[in-house]
Amino acid sequence: DVGTSLVLGNATGGTGTLNMTNGVLNVGTRLNNPLVVGAANTNSTTGTANLLGGTVNTSAGLRIANNGVNASGVLNVGTLDGTLSPTVRVSTVANGNFETAVNGTGAFNLYSGTLSLERSNFITGQATGSVARVRIGGGAAIATLDLAGGDGNRDWNTNRGTGTVNVRAKGLVSVGRNLNLGNYAAVPGGLALTIDGGAVYLGQGGTNNVGNLNFRNGG
Repeated sequence: DVGTSLVLGNATGGTGTLNMTNGVLNVGTRLNNPLVVGAANTNSTTGTANLLGGTVNTSAGLRIANNGVNASGVLNVGTLDGTLSPTVRVSTVANGNFETAVNGTGAFNLYSGTLSLERSNFITGQATGSVARVRIGGGAAIATLDLAGGDGNRDWNTNRGTGTVNVRAKGLVSVGRNLNLGNYAAVPGGLALTIDGGAVYLGQGGTNNVGNLNFRNGG
C-alpha cells in the first residue's frame, strides 16, 4: 500500500519506471491521492508504468505527464498476447480525473484486461499544448475501458490539448454520459478518434445529457 500519491519521475530531468505482473497495488490509502506517471510539477521528467497483470486501485485519480514542462509519461496496461488480464480501478474513494496528458505528452495503451473510472472524467489533452496518444485493443484478448463506473456520470473530454485515440479490434470503450471531442469553443485543441475494429458506446450510465457526441462543446 502507498499512503499518499505514487509518482514515477518526480525530479527535474528524472525518470521513473514501475513494472507489475501480479499482486495488488493500492495508491492513496491514507490520503486520497493519484498515481502519477511522469512529473509532479517538475521539469522534463519521464515516467513509465507497465501494469501487465494484477490489480491496481487508486483512491483519487490517475495522471500521465502531470503539470511539468516537457513532461512525458507512458501507461501500458495488459499484454498484446492476452496471457495476463489486469484490473485497474481509478478514483475508488474520491473525485479525481484520469488524465493523459495534463501537460507535455502522455501515452496510454490498453492491450488486455479492464481499466475502470469510478469518479470524475477521462481527459485526453488537458492543458494548452498537451498531447495525448491512446490505443485500446488490437491484441489477442478483450481490452475494456469502462468510463461508466460509480454513479455513471462520467464524461470523456478533450479540453485545451489535443488527442489521438485508436480503438482497435477487441477494444471496448463504455462512456457513462458524453463524448466531447473539443470541450472549449475558443481553443483549437481537439480529439481525433479512429474506431478500427473496436467499439465505443455512449450513454451507458448517468442522468444528465446522456449519450451525446459533441464536436465542439460550448460553440
